[in-house]
Amino acid sequence: MRSIARAATAVGAAALIVGGLSAAPASAADGRTCVSNQHPTLDVWTGRGCFVGNGDDIEATDLYADGQRTVVDWYTDYGREGECDNALGTGWTVTCDYDMTETGRIKFRVCARSGGINRDCTDWTGWISIRTGEAA
Repeated sequence: MRSIARAATAVGAAALIVGGLSAAPASAADGRTCVSNQHPTLDVWTGRGCFVGNGDDIEATDLYADGQRTVVDWYTDYGREGECDNALGTGWTVTCDYDMTETGRIKFRVCARSGGINRDCTDWTGWISIRTGEAA
């Protein structure tokens, strides 16, 4: 099941991460870990991905009007993998709802996708608890 919500782009991107393509994840007390990717030549954030422990949700937010989509690739320590793909455009968040094993852990990264090719990906996050949404 996917739900769609309008994202607050400038505030969300600025508040989350400082850095470039290898931005470290920001973790909040609400069980949400987020990372953002940056355009390789411009000083702008292009996308944001979040894992939300309460609900096993992956969020993909497009932050920049560049004609590319934001994709969040993910995998677990028990063999599941997938992606959450946002093709709706700038300012939109796509929430992908997965039923994951609460005792497991997840890693994810955020990429811009153009023509089926992932570009400007962040590094993979460290392990995150699926139950809490925080570093594990």
